[in-house]
Amino acid sequence: MSIDTKKLTGLLKKNPSLAAASLAIFLLAMAFYFRFDQLDTYNDRLNDLKGNLNKLQRNITNSAQLERQLEEIKSINLKMEQAALRPSELARNLQYFYTLEAGNAVKLLDLRQQAVAASARGATLTLYAPITFSVNLAGDYDQLLTFTREVEKTFIGGKVLSASISPGSASDSQNPNKARLLSMVVQAVAITK
Repeated sequence: MSIDTKKLTGLLKKNPSLAAASLAIFLLAMAFYFRFDQLDTYNDRLNDLKGNLNKLQRNITNSAQLERQLEEIKSINLKMEQAALRPSELARNLQYFYTLEAGNAVKLLDLRQQAVAASARGATLTLYAPITFSVNLAGDYDQLLTFTREVEKTFIGGKVLSASISPGSASDSQNPNKARLLSMVVQAVAITK
């Protein structure tokens, strides 16, 4: 049972709408078959584009505050640079401690700025480095504790590395039972530029 060309063309001429619909179905089926494997690729691409769109919308929404935030950061950075210690400014660095001494009614017995450690050969240079102070002072326990808290609040990155409190000598004036001696090592961040 073979169909020859004449019978097929005759059938197509009798039913042209059926022929056109059959041809359209065949072409659509072939297109669907060959394009179906790319559906996942297109869906992934669509999801990427949606993610980028969401990110751009968030950026546009948040950019309204960008100028104000930039000005705030610049002003904070300027304040930090003005308040930061510099290893080369010994008198200014020690003045912070003398100011704290006057405000907390403690007596500064000894104050020394330790030498800043030289960076290792080949190490990357940074803008900030730790600067260390050795501090000995006398006062009652509450005054010493207040002084320690003020040190940590006053200096950028200030922290007490070590501290030891010992009773004062019997020759301490006025109230020998309350007099204490505090020895501590303080570290703060210094600008090295």
